[in-house]
Amino acid sequence: MESRREGGVSSLLQCDVSSMSRKQVALARMRAVGRCACGSAANVLDSHALSESAACMGACPSSEEGLATPLAKQLSDAFDCWQRSIRLRCSRLLDDDTRHAHGSPPGQIAEEKKEDDAFPVGLPVLTSNPPPRLLVSDLIETHALRKVLDIHIKLCQLDSTLAEELGREGSHAVLSRLIRFNLETEVAEVTSSSFGSDIVQEEDLDTVMELQDLACEIGSLCGGSFPMKSSPYTVEELRARLPLCFSVSSVNDREESTTDTAVERATQHILINQVTARQSAQEDVGFVMWPSAVALSSWVVTNPKVVIGKRVLEIGAGCGLTGLAAAAIAADVDHRETQVILTDFNDTVLQNIDRNIHLNGLTE
Repeated sequence: MESRREGGVSSLLQCDVSSMSRKQVALARMRAVGRCACGSAANVLDSHALSESAACMGACPSSEEGLATPLAKQLSDAFDCWQRSIRLRCSRLLDDDTRHAHGSPPGQIAEEKKEDDAFPVGLPVLTSNPPPRLLVSDLIETHALRKVLDIHIKLCQLDSTLAEELGREGSHAVLSRLIRFNLETEVAEVTSSSFGSDIVQEEDLDTVMELQDLACEIGSLCGGSFPMKSSPYTVEELRARLPLCFSVSSVNDREESTTDTAVERATQHILINQVTARQSAQEDVGFVMWPSAVALSSWVVTNPKVVIGKRVLEIGAGCGLTGLAAAAIAADVDHRETQVILTDFNDTVLQNIDRNIHLNGLTE
């Protein structure tokens, strides 16, 4: 665990989240608070991609600190390194300019033979050195910060719960600093105002604006609550925010099979988010999971032929476990003729069903 932290921003830069799914991010969140998702699901579902991505994001099953903690720290480190690199670059340019000012005058002596010999030869022909340039876009720290911001955007797009946890963990404070960052003011604090205005080019301002646009995009993914006040969740609260993980297996396999392999083939691992809003009426019954849904989904997994190749309609789907189990069966055998439709009358429940469909990667 400590070796990953010592890697700092570099460990996050090695992480490829472009191909990660919502389920993989959710499983990484579970690992980060010491929860083994779905029994052996962490080994069954995209185990290699999950382990690699979770590892480079700093998630460790025994850390019990949450996935947002290392991610927010790496964002803070990346921004601080970037800001320091700009100030250091300015200091070096200023030192170079000072040395030139106190050394021999720029230019060189050119021996020229004039046609009419009216002018003496050996006159100094002054050739000015190119003006120093800041070149923010060329800084390694700029590329590192852009990479970290891209990773945060992707993860926030995949998991709105993680996006909120990042905000509460302090990432919004860092993003706010980046959005308010003024390159010309920063340079002026290190150098004289006249020199600073000379080295800042339009392309430098464009690079900073590009980074600020990425920061604004991350802020827009937090449901309009930007910037959030830094108030990290406790481990208990983080665990309560995790999706439920159901390992739905065939009744026949549980009773008759004596090998773990057979059970794993029959098992469907489904992640379910419940509606966190308080139930206020009978019509909110679909906000939470019910034992009957677990029993019915188990029956569907036990009798897969009742759904394969069929058009399946689930009425009053609630959180969607049974319908998702049916869709997962069809996905396992790549049976594209199977259609599963989940219905409910409550708009909030329908929104949660859609969230669970995407969480389990069963949109097609």
